[in-house]
Amino acid sequence: RLVHALIANQRYDEAREVAEEGRALLGDDGALASTEARILRARGELAASREALREALARHPEDDGLWMLHLEWLE
Repeated sequence: RLVHALIANQRYDEAREVAEEGRALLGDDGALASTEARILRARGELAASREALREALARHPEDDGLWMLHLEWLE
């Protein structure tokens, strides 16, 4: 996925733009909802990334991918 490649290459602003385009086309789904949290975490903004993930889980409690990410990030 393009957004993951951009995050891996520390191109966070571009990753956000791609995610926003995806949300405009597809609406707010679980996979796109996790993107903001992943970008924040990659930037070292851990508290903000946790909050973004909590918000995504509140909107998409049925999304297994979000729960897996949550378990991955348990500290």
